[in-house]
Amino acid sequence: MRRKDKITQIQTIFYRLYKHFKSEKREEYIPIFEFMGEVYVEELGKWGWMSYELPARFADIKNGNPGLLEQKLVTGKSGAKYYAYRLTLNGSYELIKDEKLVEFYKLIKAKNKV
Repeated sequence: MRRKDKITQIQTIFYRLYKHFKSEKREEYIPIFEFMGEVYVEELGKWGWMSYELPARFADIKNGNPGLLEQKLVTGKSGAKYYAYRLTLNGSYELIKDEKLVEFYKLIKAKNKV
């Protein structure tokens, strides 16, 4: 059974990208493998989870919110290829088209002002 107040994987991914965007490393891309696991959403006092479904969730975010994410293909030291992501550097919250993601963003933003 899904709880209504549960943080979705899409929200958890967005939160990780948002916090990175607000950091000094905002121009760097985050490798997809760094998204696995639990993430604490400090503003809401809740935990989110990112699982093996990450590629599908990134596709959902990218397709549902054109221009919000940037991705690049990276070749690692082992020769493995993977994608790395970041929020668009010159973007704005108007790029978020997913209504649930807009509400999540507004909630986090409001809590950051307190």
